[in-house]
Amino acid sequence: MMKKAILVLTRLGMAVAICATAVAANAQSLVKGSFTLPYEVHWGKAILAPGHYTIAIERADRPAAVSTSTGRIVAYVMARSFDDARKDQPSALVITKSESQRVVRLFNWREGNRCFIYRPLTEAEQQSADATTLETVAIRVAQR
Repeated sequence: MMKKAILVLTRLGMAVAICATAVAANAQSLVKGSFTLPYEVHWGKAILAPGHYTIAIERADRPAAVSTSTGRIVAYVMARSFDDARKDQPSALVITKSESQRVVRLFNWREGNRCFIYRPLTEAEQQSADATTLETVAIRVAQR
């Protein structure tokens, strides 16, 4: 009788685990896209080398996962704030270039009408167009 109860509980546990794995595997990202960096950039605490990457954002209140072309996650970056997408711009990373480095400031996701702001421009940066140059890197957004 005891062996039968253990067998039933084991099978039940396995069934629950299989269902949980299937649900997790079928979860869709809020947005997923790919981009190619032609130069090194700072994004949050990460420094990304030139190359091909993907970005996946499961939910707006969670960090985005940035992965290499091999699928290795190289950074988790959390948006500091959100805004409506800039309709006059494509889906792209907006990067500032100063004398010493390039920094990802935001991800404009036009199709989803969302702008993920990672590092807002300071007033001084906004007023000093000579010291800071805005660049964009297009993101190819995956269709659902």
